[in-house]
Amino acid sequence: MGVDLGYDADGLRQGGREALGAGAVAAGAAGILRGATCPAAALGVVAGAEALAAALARSRDAHAALAEQGHTDHVDLDARAGRAAGDGDGLTTSSAAVARTGAPR
Repeated sequence: MGVDLGYDADGLRQGGREALGAGAVAAGAAGILRGATCPAAALGVVAGAEALAAALARSRDAHAALAEQGHTDHVDLDARAGRAAGDGDGLTTSSAAVARTGAPR
């Protein structure tokens, strides 16, 4: 008797790999942001240049932190997708065995 059941474990694994790729892009963006500076002198001799430079630095740091968190979250997503895929593989095997016997376990 043929049994045709399964979970899309390969799709989960592929999604995890894509999450890793997105996380790598986010990590790269964080590195670029961390390396960027805009000192007050670059803004010219204008009133508020120091305050504007400080605000830009805070914004840069916040965006870099978000990108770093995005990387961390995507690495976690890949791991969770891998665990779900492994669970799906196990469920496919056990469900197919039950279906072949015709009796619940």
